[in-house]
Amino acid sequence: KLTANAYEPEYDCNTAIPGYTLASAYDYSIPAGGVCTIDTDIAFKFPSGYHGRLVARRELAKQRVVLATSDFSGVDNIGVTVMLINHHDRPIAIRHGCIVACLVLEQTVNHWYSYSVAEKQVYPICTRPETNYTRDVATQTVPMNRRWCKY
Repeated sequence: KLTANAYEPEYDCNTAIPGYTLASAYDYSIPAGGVCTIDTDIAFKFPSGYHGRLVARRELAKQRVVLATSDFSGVDNIGVTVMLINHHDRPIAIRHGCIVACLVLEQTVNHWYSYSVAEKQVYPICTRPETNYTRDVATQTVPMNRRWCKY
């Protein structure tokens, strides 16, 4: 906890993705169609070989609020902020203590070999069949090899 306003993360294993709940440290109002950065006043230090990933909460998705930051947090993280986008046509209030995201701890896999990137052949652009594609697929008259574009 960086300040007295911060809520200690709680481990929640009853959700689809088990992780630590992150709560807002302050009151915010996200305007309709607006973006807001939510401070949690929490800092993490992950064990070696692990990293954290932010995932959205279902409760906010019901209100048409989307978690915008889902990037990974490394061991040098000094504080967690969550960016929320309001897709609703009215403002949404985020109160002090409201759960805004879930932090999932994941193991980093390092392979002893490295991947090499090489240029490969370019595939042709997929073209639409000359027949009425929607009608033919619905009536199952298109041969199986013509339903999907082949490269």
